[in-house]
Order: sequence, then structure tokens, then C-alpha cells
Amino acid sequence: MPVVNSVAPMYQDDLFPSTPLLNPFLALTNTESEIDANTRPQNLLSGILHPLRNRRLERVYDLPAREATYFDYYDFALDPLREAQRTGDISEALEHIPFVLNFSMTWLATVYNLELSHASNEILYLGGDKEWMTRSCFTSGTVDGFPIYLYTDPLYRHAARQGIARRDMDLGNFEWPDDASDTVDVLDLAALISMAQCTMNYKVPRDKINNTYTVNLSHNYINMCVDGNSKVHTLYPSSDCKRMIAVTSEIPHDTAFAIHEGHPELSSQKIKVFRDTFDIKIDNDEWGSNEFFQVLGGFFKQGVELAKITPYLSN
Repeated sequence: MPVVNSVAPMYQDDLFPSTPLLNPFLALTNTESEIDANTRPQNLLSGILHPLRNRRLERVYDLPAREATYFDYYDFALDPLREAQRTGDISEALEHIPFVLNFSMTWLATVYNLELSHASNEILYLGGDKEWMTRSCFTSGTVDGFPIYLYTDPLYRHAARQGIARRDMDLGNFEWPDDASDTVDVLDLAALISMAQCTMNYKVPRDKINNTYTVNLSHNYINMCVDGNSKVHTLYPSSDCKRMIAVTSEIPHDTAFAIHEGHPELSSQKIKVFRDTFDIKIDNDEWGSNEFFQVLGGFFKQGVELAKITPYLSN
């Protein structure tokens, strides 16, 4: 397993902003019917994307005390997944992982008294009437209105590209991608940019953010998580369905905004992408040290911190 750092690495375009990057989405055609899964080249976004690096997700270690009654019920959801992981039944495990993820997030939302939605945005706005329907998200997590993560799996992505239902796929003829691949799937990245566009509806004053570069666009608000970037995550299972792979994107607000408006130029900073992994294992006797819940707790913390600096949510 690769060593995962928790400190964000520095990039040359952080220190020495250059000329704005060109908007690669302008190369796509203007009719939605022609922006289909088979005409989305994997290298479409390579010019605006930094290479994938390993970085540790934030974990929350002070989780609330577990409730026995909750776990008595939760075992009904967990037992089929545990059995599928034990026997290596990948098809069965894929059916249960999103349910366990949603169930876990719903319970944490109740504990933390936060609003949670699993609705996903699958429209990437490209200016004017031009849209990209990504359709690669199985479920998602939106905390207090802020899109935090989307969950998918390689089968769901492949089905989206083929324009068929995931249940109609033949798992026996499917080649699972390499878990250690340094390639970020273009469908995932497009969906993440659409999430960054969603958070633009929440206006966070720029003076509350320690920006590291100059913004030349005319709008006065920014959706924030890291130095003027929107931080969003893609989750998908490993090939044995025993670990979750998390790809975090830090998307410059100017890039999300320019893509939304169809501008020819984006921010001079490329999108940063990082990877971490954590166990899909929930043991009732190890509640306080359970990595699965610690990472999900970090997602809730991210939503809370955004809400605190958003004027009409923090009052």
C-alpha cells in the first residue's frame, strides 16, 4: 500500500501563476445528443489536471458514543456485505456497499443533527444551453446543502458509457481497472466539477479566505474549502470490495465558474487530485477506532466548516 501523506504538496502554479488555461470543454459539440458517453475522450481534461498524488483524508477520532439499538438493526445491512466480502462474491458486495454507505451517513447525520441528502447532481453546465449529463454517480452525500462526495463503481461507470442499466451488465466479461492506476476517470472528474458548480449557489465572502492567487473574474463570492478551491470527493470500491478508494479534487472556483459560463479561459491553476484508501469494515466492538466512520465523520466536518463561513447559514 502506498504511503499517504496528510500535508498538501506545493505546486509550481501555486507559487508562480502563469497564463490562464484553455477551457477543454469548448471542444465538445453543442448538442447534448452528441455529448454522449462514447465521445468523451479520457484525455479531455489532462491539460487542466495535475498528476494524481497520495494524500491522507482527514479522520475524525472523537466520534459520538455508539447506540446499541442502532447497531442491532445495522447488522441486517452489514451481514450480507460481510458474507460477500468473505466469499469473494463481488457482484453481491457491489449491491450492498452503497446501501451501507448511505445508512452510515444517515445515522451520523442524526447524531450530529445535520441535514443530509443522497441526491446527486449529474449535470455539468458548459455555458449557454450546453450540458454534459455525466450519469456516472450511484449515490452521493450532501451535508447541510454542500455536495461533499459521490459514490460510483467501475461497473456503473462502464454502464454509463454504454448507455445501459448497470443490472444488465455481464460481470463475467468485465475487466476491473487497476486499483493502483494513476488515471482519474474523466466521468468522475466531470461529475466532481458539476458538484463544484453546485456549491457556487452558496456565497462565501472572499475576505474570509486566504487566497493564494489573484482572481480576475467579476464575481465577488467564492465557494471555499482550500485556498479558494472547492474540495469534493469520489468514492469507489477496490477490486475485492474490501477497501474504499477516495479521490479528492480541489477545483479552483474560477475554473468551475468559467466552465459553467462557457468562458474560453480558466484559472491559471490546474485541478489538484489526491488519493487515499480506507477499509470497508465495520466491527461493532471497534467503534471508536473504526476507519470507515472516521472518514465519514471527516466529510461531515467539511460540511459544517463550510456552513459556518456562509453568511446566511451561519446566522
